[in-house]
Amino acid sequence: MSITTNWAITQLDSDKEINAVFNVHISLTASNGINTAEKKFVVGFQYQAGDTFIPYDQLTEEIVLGWVKTKLDADVKRFEDEVSARLIQTSPVESGLPW
Repeated sequence: MSITTNWAITQLDSDKEINAVFNVHISLTASNGINTAEKKFVVGFQYQAGDTFIPYDQLTEEIVLGWVKTKLDADVKRFEDEVSARLIQTSPVESGLPW
């Protein structure tokens, strides 16, 4: 059974004075078509003068996920494997009545 993972941003925390993001809240899910597992975490950033700057209102999820995955580097695969492993350890759930 194939497992798919999905990275989603659930919230951005930003500094209103400099209009820069300092925390990205992430939800990483894995699904095998029957069950779903999720890992939530926060990745912090610190803007420094001279860094490439994109105004807050021009950010896209793709851009910010790129920042997150670049910062996490080798941990991206480890996080995906960790969430996927939870599916392997979980038996399919069935709801209903036996009659």
